[in-house]
Amino acid sequence: MKAKYFILFAIIAFIADHFLVSGGALVTFATASFAGQYDDTMNSYRALLDTKMRNVAWNSSYWTIFMGEIGGKKKSVFQSPNQFGSKGPNRPTGQPIEVMKDFMYQGRGNMDIPIFYPLTGKGLAGSLTATGKGERPLIATMQIFINQKRQVYLAQDSKMSKQLLQNPQMVKKLIRGGAEYLGDWFGRWVGFQPHYTFLEGFSENLVLPAASGGLAKGRQSHMNIYVEGSGRVTFSNTKATYEASVASALSGLTTTNVFSTQTIENAVYVARHNHRISPIKYDGMEVYPMLISDAAAKQLQADTSWNNRALYAAERSIKTNALFTGKIAGIYAGALIIIDSTLPSAYVTADGDPYFQDARSTTGASTGVCYGQGDSDSDPNFMANPVDSGARKPWILFGASAIACGIASDISLESEEQDFRQRKEVEADMIIGFQRSDILDTDGNFGIGGDSRYENVSSVVGFTYSPSNADWT
Repeated sequence: MKAKYFILFAIIAFIADHFLVSGGALVTFATASFAGQYDDTMNSYRALLDTKMRNVAWNSSYWTIFMGEIGGKKKSVFQSPNQFGSKGPNRPTGQPIEVMKDFMYQGRGNMDIPIFYPLTGKGLAGSLTATGKGERPLIATMQIFINQKRQVYLAQDSKMSKQLLQNPQMVKKLIRGGAEYLGDWFGRWVGFQPHYTFLEGFSENLVLPAASGGLAKGRQSHMNIYVEGSGRVTFSNTKATYEASVASALSGLTTTNVFSTQTIENAVYVARHNHRISPIKYDGMEVYPMLISDAAAKQLQADTSWNNRALYAAERSIKTNALFTGKIAGIYAGALIIIDSTLPSAYVTADGDPYFQDARSTTGASTGVCYGQGDSDSDPNFMANPVDSGARKPWILFGASAIACGIASDISLESEEQDFRQRKEVEADMIIGFQRSDILDTDGNFGIGGDSRYENVSSVVGFTYSPSNADWT
C-alpha cells in the first residue's frame, strides 16, 4: 500500500512539473570559517543547512522512490553508513536504481559488480553418474564510475558593505540563501541524470571531456532501441556501425510514427518476451515504469483505444477519470505511465548546429546521435533549457536494476573569501556517478570479451515522432 502512494505521489509531482520537497536523513559535514564567524553556534548552523540542502536535492526528484542500496538495511539509501565495507556478496535490491555506497569505504574511482547467471543445463535424472557433467557458471560484469560535481553561488560582491557582514545574523542569512539556491540546483541536476544515463550510458559528469571536468566516458546509445515504424535497431558491438544504424533509423521517423497505445503494448511485450526484464511490484501487480514526454502524452489523448479505456474501464468520476481531467498518467497494458516534459530529444547530423554537434555525439563525429541540446561549448544545456523542443522524443521503459548509482560523498557546503572579505562565494559539491546496467563480458565467458557489451536485461528505449507544438487547426 505504501508503494502505491509513493508512486502516485511521483506521478502527480511530475504532471505538476517537477519538484516537491519532503523530509530526509540527518548527516554532519565539515564546516569552514565564513566572514570571520567561526564558533560552535555557526558550526551547528552549517551542519543543519547541509542537511536541509541534502534533503532538497534528493527528495525533490521522483527517482528516489525507485532507489535501493545494495547491501543496505536502512530505511533511506541516503543515510550515512555505519559499517566498514559490505558483508558478503553484492546482491541487487530489485529497485530500478541500485545505489552502491562501497566507494565510501574503499576510496576508489570505479568498481566492478559481478552478476551471476542462473544455471541453464538439463540436469540429471536417476542415478546417472555426474562426473564430468558439471555446468560452469557464467559471470558477467557491470562497472560503476564516479566523479565530482560542483556548483558555486555568489553570496556577496564588492557592492555590499564589509561592515554589515560583521553581524552574525547577516552571515547566517547569506549562508542560508546559498544553501537554498544550491540545494535547488542539485535537485534539478540529479533529476536529469537518469535520463541521460538511459540514453547515453552515463551521467553527465562522467561523459564530459576532461577539459570540462568530466571523465570522458564514451557516450553510447542503448542496446535495446526501438524506433516507431521500423522496429528494433540491430545491435553491433562495433560502435561506429551501431550508432550509424541508430542515426539512420531515427532519420526515418515521419509524422505518421506517433506515440500510441500500440507503442505501449509493444514496449511491454518486448520487455517481457525479448529482453527478460523484471518488472517492479505495484499495489500487488507487476508493472513496468514507462517515462513518456508531454508531447507523446498529447498524442496519446487522441488515441481511440486510450479514450475508450478511460471511458469504459476507468472511474466514473469527472474528478478522477483521465478522460475528463487530462491527466494521462496511469497503468495501461502492464506499463505505469509517467509523464516527464524534460526528456531530451534525439538529433542527427542533418539537424545541424546547435542541435547536433560532433563533439557531443555518441561517436564524436557526424555518424553518431546527440541526445538533448548543447551549448556553445558542446556541453548539455538541460539546466538552462530543461524542456527540449525536438521532434524525436524517447520513451523509456525499465524494470529492476536498470541503473547503477555510485555515491562516494553526498552534498556538502564550503565557502571562499576574496578581496579582503569583500567577495564571498559558497560552493556545494558531491561525488556521484550514474551508469546504465549494460552487462559486460570482461573475461570472455560469453565469447565476446574485451569489455564488450553482452546484453541489457533491465530497460528498453524507443522513439516516436512527437513534436513539441500545439495544433490549432
